[in-house]
Amino acid sequence: MYLNYLHVTQHNTPDGGIPTIGLPGYSAPSAGTAALNHSGKVDTHNFYGTDSDYDDSTTDTATMRFEHDINDNTTIRNTTRWSRVKQDYLMTAIMGGASNITQPTSDVNSWTWSRTANTKDVSNKILTNQTNLTSTFYTGSIGHDVSTGVEFTRETQTNYGVNPVTLPAVNIYHPDSSIHPGGLTRNGANANGQTDTFAIYAFDTLQITRDFELNGGIRLDNYHTEYDSATACGGSGRGAITCPAGVAKGSPVTTVDTAKSGNLVNWKAGALYHLTENGNVYINYAVSQQPPGGNNFALAQSGSGNSANRTDFKPQKANTSEIGTKWQVLDKRLLLTAALFRTDIENEVEQNDDGTYSQYGKKRVEGYEISVAGNITPAWQVIGGYTQQKATIKNGKDVAQDGSSSLPYTPEHAFTLWSQYQATDDISVGAGARYIGSMHKGSDGAVGTPAFTEGYWVADAKLGYRVNRNLDFQLNVYNLFDTDYVASINKSGYRYHPGEPRTFLLTANMHF
Repeated sequence: MYLNYLHVTQHNTPDGGIPTIGLPGYSAPSAGTAALNHSGKVDTHNFYGTDSDYDDSTTDTATMRFEHDINDNTTIRNTTRWSRVKQDYLMTAIMGGASNITQPTSDVNSWTWSRTANTKDVSNKILTNQTNLTSTFYTGSIGHDVSTGVEFTRETQTNYGVNPVTLPAVNIYHPDSSIHPGGLTRNGANANGQTDTFAIYAFDTLQITRDFELNGGIRLDNYHTEYDSATACGGSGRGAITCPAGVAKGSPVTTVDTAKSGNLVNWKAGALYHLTENGNVYINYAVSQQPPGGNNFALAQSGSGNSANRTDFKPQKANTSEIGTKWQVLDKRLLLTAALFRTDIENEVEQNDDGTYSQYGKKRVEGYEISVAGNITPAWQVIGGYTQQKATIKNGKDVAQDGSSSLPYTPEHAFTLWSQYQATDDISVGAGARYIGSMHKGSDGAVGTPAFTEGYWVADAKLGYRVNRNLDFQLNVYNLFDTDYVASINKSGYRYHPGEPRTFLLTANMHF
C-alpha cells in the first residue's frame, strides 16, 4: 500500500514580456510611427507590468495505491488519485498596433503604449481510479508482456468572471510599474465544464523469436462532457450581452448549456528486430484522438459558427509513424539512436475570413532526429541530440506571414549537447550548448512585428565538488557568454520574453 499527499502554494509575479521593437526584421506599425524603425531595442530588463500583478496558485494532490503480486509473473495494482488546482492571476501586458501608441512629442522616449490586464480565476479538479494488471507468460513458444486495465476519471473546471481592470498607458522605453490598480473582483459570471471518462485498454509485447518482437495495444474511451456558462449582462466590449427584460445590469445570464458524448479509439502497433546483440531497428504507428473541448472543458452549441468547440465537430485525430534504429557501443556504455518521424493531424478547426469556424484543416510535422547518451569512458559522460523537422499546413489557410505553408514560430532545427567529466573522485566539470533555429512569423502579426525570429546558440557550464560522502556543492553557470536571444514570442508578435541572462546557481546537496 502506498499513500502520498502533496500541497504546493505559489505566489509569483507574472511577466507579460517586452516590446519587439528593434529586433531583426522589425518594422513600425504605421508611417506615423516610423521613428521606431531606428530607435533601437528596449532594455531587456524592463518590466511593463504593475506592482499589483500576481500569479497565485494552490495545488493539493492525494494518491493511494494498492499492489498485490498474484504470483511471480502477475501483479495487480489499483491507484486512486484526487487533485485540485486553484489559480488566480493578474498579468499586465502591452497592446500592439499603431492605434495603441500615443505620441505627445516627436521624441520616441516620450511615447506610450496602451496596456491590457490578462486575468484568470479558475479551479480544476480531477478524480481518477485505475486498476491495472501486468503479466508475463507464454503461449506456446511466444512470450507475452501484457498490461491491461480499466480507468474511471472525472475532470471539472470552473472559470469565474472578473470585473475589468483599467490601466494607464506605459512609456515604451522607460516603463513605470509603481501603480496599484488593485486586485480582481468576481462579477457573477462563470463557466463550468465537466468530463467523465470510462476507459479500457490492453497492451502486449510479443517475443516471437529471440531477435524479433511485435507490440501493440488499444484503448477505448467513452466520454461525456457537460458545459454551461453565464455572463454578467449589460457590460461592454467583446462578448458583452444585453440584459433581458426585468434583469438588473451585472446579473449573470446563462448563455450556453450543452453536452456531448462519444467514443474514442486510440491504438498503436510496432515491430522491433535485433540485428545484433547491440543493435536493432524498429517501426511504430499510433493513432490518437481528442474530442471538441477536450483541452479546455468548453463547448458551444451545434452550428455555432463563432466557436471552435462546437458539439457537431468531429474529434481531432493524430496519426504518428516512426522508424528508427538504436545501437549500444563502447561495451554498451553509449547509446546511439536515429529515427524518421511523421505526424499528421486531421480535423483541425480553422477560422474563416468572416470569423466563423469550420473543420477542414490538416497539419503535418515530419523530420528526423539523432541522439547520443551514455559514457565514452567511465569518467566521461555525454548526452545530446539533433532534430530537423518541417511543420506544414496540408489543408487550411497559410498562416505564415511570408505566404508559405510553414507553421509560424516553429523551428526547423534544434540541437543540444552536454558533456561532463569526472576529473577526480571529488571534482567534476561539465559544459554544453543549445541551439534553436529561426522561426517564421504568423500572418496575424503582419503589421508592426518582426518578420522572423533569429536562431540562437546558448552555452552552459558546471563545476561539482564533493566535500565528503554527506556533502557536495555544485556551481552552474547558465548562458555562459550572456547571449541575447528571443526565448519565446507571443502569437501576434508584438511582445517577447528575452532569454535568461548569464546566471550563477550554487547548490549544496546533503546526503544522510
